Amino acid sequence: MQSGRVKNERRALAVVASAESIGAGPSAASRPTRVYCPAVTSGLVCVGDLLAVLISGVIVFKCASASTSAGMSLTFYFDTIVSALAIVCAFGLFNLYDFSAIRHPRSQLRRIFWSGLAAFAVVELAGLPVSAGYRLTFSEWAYAVVTLAVTAIYCQRWVAYQVLQRLAYAGHLSRNVIVVGGGEQGSRLIAAIQQSAQPFTRILGVFDDRSDRIPNRVQGCAVLGPTRALADYARRYRVDDIVIALPWSASARIQQILQALRPIPARIHICPDGSGADVGGRMFVEVGGVPAINLVENPHDGWRRIFKYLEDRCFAAAILLFLAPLMCLIALAIKLDSPGPVFFRQRRLGWNSKIFLVWKFRTMHQNQTDENAAKLTTPGDCRVTRVGRFLRRTSLDELPQFFNVLTGEMSVVGPRPHALQAKAGGRLYHEVVEEYAVRHKIKPGITGWAQVNGWRGDTDTEEKLQKRVECDLYYMEHWSLLFDFYIILQTVKCVLVGTGY
Repeated sequence: MQSGRVKNERRALAVVASAESIGAGPSAASRPTRVYCPAVTSGLVCVGDLLAVLISGVIVFKCASASTSAGMSLTFYFDTIVSALAIVCAFGLFNLYDFSAIRHPRSQLRRIFWSGLAAFAVVELAGLPVSAGYRLTFSEWAYAVVTLAVTAIYCQRWVAYQVLQRLAYAGHLSRNVIVVGGGEQGSRLIAAIQQSAQPFTRILGVFDDRSDRIPNRVQGCAVLGPTRALADYARRYRVDDIVIALPWSASARIQQILQALRPIPARIHICPDGSGADVGGRMFVEVGGVPAINLVENPHDGWRRIFKYLEDRCFAAAILLFLAPLMCLIALAIKLDSPGPVFFRQRRLGWNSKIFLVWKFRTMHQNQTDENAAKLTTPGDCRVTRVGRFLRRTSLDELPQFFNVLTGEMSVVGPRPHALQAKAGGRLYHEVVEEYAVRHKIKPGITGWAQVNGWRGDTDTEEKLQKRVECDLYYMEHWSLLFDFYIILQTVKCVLVGTGY
């Protein structure tokens, strides 16, 4: 038993070296690759199909009205939109927006043909009026548009396939997968992914606690260490999906592993083995072409990641531009009030439990700043300057954090980042709340659901920290753009009215 534990520790310490040996080190997993998401890819292809139909409609109109001076009427636009919707709906019914269909356009040619025929039947039965500029009947126009559009769509999908393949083989477009479990079930899972999903899915390696019962490699993938080393590995390298490949009969062990993996900002799945374990009605998804059951979703994945990115960058840029004069006045007041720099940078825990430097206006005397927040501020704290008291009371000291948003270290809305040595009731935060680290699955925010509900400021008691974490977890589970906008509006209201924000 002792030799097994020693072997585990050696593997945990050798994670980086092992990862590099399988191409999952700096040459693969740690470089800034783009993560493909089947939903986003399908959505972009759908947009391309709509554009192909619209362009086809314009071409047919120009050819049919070449000898006339008729312009494009509302009837033309209506006819074209109906044709576009018919083709997209037909493609959806024939599953042509599945990522497997996009990756294999040649094998989908027959389905593309039949879906185009179905779309033609729909627009034919619609019997819509045709613009006066046409010298074609509606049937002729619909046939011409659908035929040209389907041809253009197939060509577009072939080009998209070639581009996706090249990007994936070059390592610029892939999803990084970790398999938990190196037994027979894990071996079958790895073999299936390698056969069906490369190069779009990259298996970085295997984690397993049973070091004495599994080989050093499973289907050519290195066993990187015990599961407790996975969290540290995920901070070093990008991990997009984690698949638990263990028998469902080991439900207690699966629950233990799942609890340990929750803070990692990755989608967590379990590979079914047919033993009938209760998974709570979870949704089936595909991981590398292999069906799995989704256990833990990444709050900001797929389109949500894109929407969140646009929200953060656009809002932060607008705020910094609009409030630039105010920030200049604050900087001048700080310089006139006390010697020292205008800004104060403090180490905080951010996304994936990584440390970053947060920007704030300096509110304390230079020789009394507390970089680790080992001592909480109190009312009338002598360390705080006169200007600092006003900035803290109005939350204006947080404005420079919009620079953190522009650099991608923070979001406008999210759980507040805490200092490394922050304590509640004399204990470190992660010692007080078991699920505290789960907050780090998403980027920290300037404001959040906890703040607008009154749980702002120093968390000097365990109860305050518990309430804040509960609000943060609620926000993560119910995130939406509308929810973010509501929190932003509530934040503005709290700051202006002074209701305890």
